[in-house]
Amino acid sequence: LNDFPNSKIISMTRDPRANYYSGVTHHKKYDIKSMDGPHHYFYIKRIIDDIAPLLKLNNEYVSIRLEDLGDIEILKQISSWLNIDYDKSMLKSTWAGLIWNADRLTLNERTGTGFCVNLLNNYWENNLSIKDKYTLNFLMMDRLKHYKYSYSQRSYVSYFIIPFLIILPMGFEKPWFIFFKNKNTDKVILIKNIYYYFKRCKYFYKLYCDIIIGKKFTGKL
Repeated sequence: LNDFPNSKIISMTRDPRANYYSGVTHHKKYDIKSMDGPHHYFYIKRIIDDIAPLLKLNNEYVSIRLEDLGDIEILKQISSWLNIDYDKSMLKSTWAGLIWNADRLTLNERTGTGFCVNLLNNYWENNLSIKDKYTLNFLMMDRLKHYKYSYSQRSYVSYFIIPFLIILPMGFEKPWFIFFKNKNTDKVILIKNIYYYFKRCKYFYKLYCDIIIGKKFTGKL
């Protein structure tokens, strides 16, 4: 960006719960033996931080929902913002001039040559635990509302429950504690994963405190 100070930045976002489930499960498919402590923390923090790193820059930016890329009006608005002409070729999903047919980890079948909403459906609603969905909804409600994703309003009771739920291992973290019983577990990996569990808890408590003091999500759409 130092070489192109007038660059405009397009930030892509996705329903963070779907993004979280997809990112962690796909990583495990690449390395099934990994317990993914560092990756889990890095991924969930990056998802929740969203456009926060862009706020430190002086460049113009816009945040676009991945789910909206098939909307012609959205594509026209992006073209106008970039000062380029809209073209029907934008409706085709390509990579290096070739039709993009998803990657080898994609579970759902692709249809057509353009944006395919079916590829985004990873059934996170059924695969994430009730506790994890409740916690993530509380911590990210402002963002979910801003991007017009489904969400539930925070209740008065939730403010008292969340501090206790945060410290409970998330669904993807539970195996790390089960491995305590396995004498063959690499102790270095185990300690590293537990360390990142506590980092995740600390990060979630920071988000909780931000909500308590009234800090709001800031973003562009």
